[in-house]
Amino acid sequence: MKQTDLAWAAGFIDGEGSIRIRRIPMPKHATPIFYGLALTAAQVGRAPLDKLQRLFGGAINLKQPSSRQGPNAAPYYSWMVTGHTAAAAIQAVRPYLVLKGEQATLGLEFQTHTGRSRGGRRALTAGEIALREKYFERMAYLNLRLVARRAAAETKSTGTLSTTTSCDSPVCIDSKDAEGDRNDRPAKPVH
Repeated sequence: MKQTDLAWAAGFIDGEGSIRIRRIPMPKHATPIFYGLALTAAQVGRAPLDKLQRLFGGAINLKQPSSRQGPNAAPYYSWMVTGHTAAAAIQAVRPYLVLKGEQATLGLEFQTHTGRSRGGRRALTAGEIALREKYFERMAYLNLRLVARRAAAETKSTGTLSTTTSCDSPVCIDSKDAEGDRNDRPAKPVH
């Protein structure tokens, strides 16, 4: 893979993407909650997402805007890669990330504690679930802090204070819809 492609992908992910740990309820499984690494990006135009898919794999879906995005919101495309494939993509772009370096490092660390050899279809222990929850909470905190930094920068440039620090981008809204609005908490770091 060309270094210019990796640098482009990192810039796109820094601006339009999300590195997150998903938490999905699975009540009928041995472990009632699934935690997984995800790398996502959303865009009204599909071409940049096609390029990400050529570089790293994953899936692209057409999404309809939610009511939270307002009446003038347009349909958009969402790209996602998960698990080991997400970790490989993050590892490849990590040297070029400017804004999401902490999330990348945390996501890669999280991935070393998960996967086929460390979970598979067996039930996770209480300790394994607690560790994954800590990673989830820490990633949520880092992503919320990034949104707050963007809002502060916006305030500085426009002179007006944003009244909310929640993330209204399509990626965040997808995350909230999939995870029951859990990506817009917590207010403190988890150690």
